[in-house]
Amino acid sequence: MQKGAEAVHSANPDVIVILSGLNYDKDLSFLRNRPLNLTFSGKIVFEVHWYGFTDGEAWKNGNSNQVCGRVVDNMMRVSGFLLDQGWPLFVSEFGVDQRGTNVNDNRYLGCFLSVAAELDLDWALWTLVGSYYLRQGVIGMNEYYGVMNWNWCEARNSTFLQQISVLQSPFQGIAFVTSSLISSLNLNLMLMIFSIVLYSRSLRLSLCKIQGRVYQKLIHIK
Repeated sequence: MQKGAEAVHSANPDVIVILSGLNYDKDLSFLRNRPLNLTFSGKIVFEVHWYGFTDGEAWKNGNSNQVCGRVVDNMMRVSGFLLDQGWPLFVSEFGVDQRGTNVNDNRYLGCFLSVAAELDLDWALWTLVGSYYLRQGVIGMNEYYGVMNWNWCEARNSTFLQQISVLQSPFQGIAFVTSSLISSLNLNLMLMIFSIVLYSRSLRLSLCKIQGRVYQKLIHIK
């Protein structure tokens, strides 16, 4: 892991270095006893995968609240502890059967959404695609975890999109900064759009459109 991180950094010192865990990217517990010793800092991010089937059919066969508590405790033990140490951690893969008939996935999703909101986790969903040209020897194979339907013409499950919409806004960090900045400007917030550009050493915030009027005021934060 250290050699790989150093290789990425050497090839491009400006990119973020993302590090994965063991056991299908579920386990980063080895870092407790063997922390990374790198020649650079400030741009390491750890990733973890979390699905309903990560725990077999525990959600289907057990009490959802009890399973959620047990699964989350284990997740925090093997990967979530990095948050307490100040490291960035994001769920680089999660997802459910978009048909809505998988009991295991449906129960897991409620737990995942609550934990992701509480910890303000960044995430990447598996997956957008609704089908494949060729996969596992099958032409036009359906991807039931895909947001799009088989012919990519519409969402497979609009209810799911509503469920995850709350996670598309941050619960911590920059959201609170922007709220305080905007209130001081005494502007109507109804149709406000934020434009946030992330640089290596600073953030540039601009208010781009409010009720049809364009504002160019820039606010720099070091």
